[in-house]
Amino acid sequence: MKNRRKLTNTRSGGIILAVRDNIVKYIKIINTDCKYVFWFKLDKMLLNSTDDLLCGVVYIPPEGSRYASPDCFIEIEQELINITNESKCFCLMGDFNARVGHLNDFFISDDFLAHLNGCTDIFQPDIVERALVFESYNIPLKRIVQDTIVNNYGYKLIEFCKNNEVYIVNSRFGSDKNIGGTTCKNSSTVDYVLATTNVFRILQNFDVTDFCNFYSDVHNPISFSFSYCNKEPTHSCIGENHPSVKLWCPGKADDFCNNIDRSAVISIDNKLHDLSMLGENISRSHITNITRELCDVFSEAARITFGLKYNKNFSSDNTNTMNKKPWFNGECRAARKNFHLRQP
Repeated sequence: MKNRRKLTNTRSGGIILAVRDNIVKYIKIINTDCKYVFWFKLDKMLLNSTDDLLCGVVYIPPEGSRYASPDCFIEIEQELINITNESKCFCLMGDFNARVGHLNDFFISDDFLAHLNGCTDIFQPDIVERALVFESYNIPLKRIVQDTIVNNYGYKLIEFCKNNEVYIVNSRFGSDKNIGGTTCKNSSTVDYVLATTNVFRILQNFDVTDFCNFYSDVHNPISFSFSYCNKEPTHSCIGENHPSVKLWCPGKADDFCNNIDRSAVISIDNKLHDLSMLGENISRSHITNITRELCDVFSEAARITFGLKYNKNFSSDNTNTMNKKPWFNGECRAARKNFHLRQP
């Protein structure tokens, strides 16, 4: 948790990172002075990557508020420069309170000026490489958005993206691709995920989900995920069925809310109130226990609402059977890869 009491004297919320127990050892918290971002690293072993992934959870107060700062993006950029060092693999996510409209988050070379100043050889290779990367992952360079308004923070965010070669994920990935859904009050987009191009290969999906006042007063949750290398040993028996909650069904959203145990929520709220009295004495175990209780509330409501399904476990001998076919050679493998890269 970061910044809970630095902005106000009341229960102000702050920035918090919740992590599952089975991946805690792959997470490294990076403590910094900037109050607008909570930095952490995902270990390259988890992502099966050559580099650690630097992540930042962002909250920038709205323009015109008593907590606003004209230098907020500069502060984040300076910390980014200090932290990244050799690695250029990073991702930022959160509420930037920036509206960027259709502005391009990348530089466009002016051929005349580049030729006039003798800079053609400097800019052209980067532009070509960027186009090839976006094309290889079937990612549109131009963003389609519903919120076309640009505010002052929007210009600053675009400048930040251009300076650091980071790109807006909204409207380019997943179910939000070529949609650019609004994230606040169904009228504006102020919440974003930003990523460098080397993050594209592990980014699996992106979605602006339906508004729920249980999570926020005005914001729609953003959901996205990374692919990871699961090397943890499984202790289940081959062939044994293990129940799991069925996938979310939007048509049962009201039933889900009604099935939430209100007494458990009140109990959690009371515990949060008690913890707020501890101030700086709040420990990780306190937060872990509260998070677990909250997860249990959601899990139980989901179980009641959507029911359970049973997934069969298969041994490693039964996986990748396609690859073991004698006709599945290198040419087939290359064709399959090429096909997947071109899927929307």
